[in-house]
Amino acid sequence: MSQIQNILVDEAFVALDRQLSGFNFFDVLNLRNAEIRHTRFLAHLLDPLASHGLGDVFLRAFLLQAAALGKLSLDGVKQLEVQDLDLQLARVIPEIPFKNSTPLDEAPSSEANANPKGGQLDIFMQIPLRTRGGRDLVIAIENKIQAQAGVGQLQNYKKWLDAKFKRHKIHCLYLTVQEQDANTGWVHVTYSELVYPALVATQHATAHSASQDVAIFLCHYAQVLRDIVESEAAYATTDALAERLMEKYPRVQEDIKRLIDEWPRLADGAPLKPSWGLYRRYMKTFQFLASFDTDESTQVLRWFTHQWGSGLKERNLQILRDDSNRGYLRFLPIAPDSALAALSKQCGKKRRSDERYPWTSGENGVLFEIRCSADGGRSREGSRRSQTDRSDSVVQYKWCLHVVVGPLEGMNRASLVDRLRCLYRIAWPQTQVRKNQKDRPVIQERVLSEQFYSVMKWNFEAGDYKVLQKKMVSPKFLDFLQQAAVLTEEALAECLAGQA
Repeated sequence: MSQIQNILVDEAFVALDRQLSGFNFFDVLNLRNAEIRHTRFLAHLLDPLASHGLGDVFLRAFLLQAAALGKLSLDGVKQLEVQDLDLQLARVIPEIPFKNSTPLDEAPSSEANANPKGGQLDIFMQIPLRTRGGRDLVIAIENKIQAQAGVGQLQNYKKWLDAKFKRHKIHCLYLTVQEQDANTGWVHVTYSELVYPALVATQHATAHSASQDVAIFLCHYAQVLRDIVESEAAYATTDALAERLMEKYPRVQEDIKRLIDEWPRLADGAPLKPSWGLYRRYMKTFQFLASFDTDESTQVLRWFTHQWGSGLKERNLQILRDDSNRGYLRFLPIAPDSALAALSKQCGKKRRSDERYPWTSGENGVLFEIRCSADGGRSREGSRRSQTDRSDSVVQYKWCLHVVVGPLEGMNRASLVDRLRCLYRIAWPQTQVRKNQKDRPVIQERVLSEQFYSVMKWNFEAGDYKVLQKKMVSPKFLDFLQQAAVLTEEALAECLAGQA
């Protein structure tokens, strides 16, 4: 066990354990991915009269963020003015059960106890409009953490809303973690676009007024949401720390796996061994390291770091790598005499605002990014499946390319995003259609996290990392990279010149 004893005092292991093993109330109660609990907590924060004592602070931040995103409007034209709302009189109701297209409390008595196959409307809000002569703002929120809406579920909710509140202004928000297509009549929005920024704004606004209990809950919930919306970027350094430890202690994985195998199962009825305490204390970190080498995305990361780009010299294309891990591979494609790298650094933010959740140590303003996702996403502990899952089930991965714009200095980010999208549309007019795109880039403006936007997304049809490798050296992909790099350089140069 000598390598384990050595690794315990290694600063990289200490840092890794600190990131993976921190206390969080939602983790202790196994609520991190519990959709119903998220819904109830979100509804509680939205209710200005609830016991949190924050008043309408979160509701106001939520509505302001939604209006800024263009998700809320009056009469389909005028952007909602939050000051027109009487927030203190808002009514917020979570989890209204439905039977077909009727809430159970409105159903006939014979159906009141029936199985509500129609599901339940997650959050209903009704807020008086001060200037609209008895009209209210009605907002329905369908909240999905990992699942998708059932067949006909959203249509039933919308049918009821239109019938009961037809004289009011109705907005239906389909709130998810990942990008999904919403049904007709529903507007899609993600946690990263709406809930997380509103929660951060609430923390700042109530830093000196919230009670200690409420402040702690907000802090823990913010950690959960940050991990959900930042996804792999939330723990950007974990893979780098693990790789450093694997290189320094090449036999430690065998020692850790042996230690894990010694953990007695309840069914065995065996006595606890002295190693039990060691394993239990560092369980999450040990399991993270035990699965690191065998994870398919680790192979992709190593190939990207050490091999990809070496065979591209004949195309006069250089790959300038930035911070990368198993969740994302960040880089800039650089052609001869290209100023893209210099322009990206010129406008990139020079200092990380949060050392634990950085954008990029390369100080770039724009990067190309290949993202990896798995069924259910990566958990906070960093593995692709539950930390207590000992099964040998195969994890399915998906990859996609993004062009992302991060925090900028000396340049208006909205202007750059608009210019990039304009140039991309001219170059690839077929990318204007978002739905049913097959192996083709899609122009978008999507908030991937609080810190950066995706301007273009290309879903790869690659079922495993070997197919992905072939994709990344194919002429079609490399031609696209070169053309996108030229257009990105042009947009950066124009926007920097406009700011001068």
